[in-house]
Amino acid sequence: MKFHLNHVLALINNGFVQMLAPAVPDSQIVKRLPNKLGQGEAEAIAIWRRLGLIFITHDRKAINYCERTGVNCIPLTDLVAE
Repeated sequence: MKFHLNHVLALINNGFVQMLAPAVPDSQIVKRLPNKLGQGEAEAIAIWRRLGLIFITHDRKAINYCERTGVNCIPLTDLVAE
């Protein structure tokens, strides 16, 4: 597992992956999202909405919410070969 984390950190350090933090407008969106979403998923959905990105997640509750509300979302299982 440590190897995978080091690989992700290297991608961030080399600028291939950008880390995003919630902005003030995102916190207003998070407050309006269902409580059943985890904090991380809620913040990610808010950021993705603001930036018009596609949200990739493995969280079933987040996927269901995105499908119901029109948030662009790809289930992680669609990207990972079995």
